[in-house]
Amino acid sequence: MRTNKIAGYVVSLIGLAVFASSLDFINLKVVKFLPFISSINKLVLMAVGGVILIAGLYLVRNSSGRRRTAVEVPIFEGQGKRRTVVGYQRMGRR
Repeated sequence: MRTNKIAGYVVSLIGLAVFASSLDFINLKVVKFLPFISSINKLVLMAVGGVILIAGLYLVRNSSGRRRTAVEVPIFEGQGKRRTVVGYQRMGRR
C-alpha cells in the first residue's frame, strides 16, 4: 500500500533528525526546543537515530508498491518464414 511507503519516509525522516541531533552544531539548536536532549549521550542518539533510519528505509523498500511482472518471451516453432508463435514463456522477475 501507498501508506506504508509514506510511513517509511516519515520514520526515515525522524531517524535522520535524531541522528543529526547527535552532531554538536545541530544539538545546540535542538536543545532550545527539547532541553532533555542534552542529558542523552551523543553516541546513544547516533545509534538510536541510525536504527530508526534503517527501519524507515526497510519500510520504504519492502512496502507493496507496483508489482513487478515477469517478462514473457515468445516460443517459436518452425524455421525462417514458416516460424509461428506457439506459446509464451515467463523469464522471471526484472
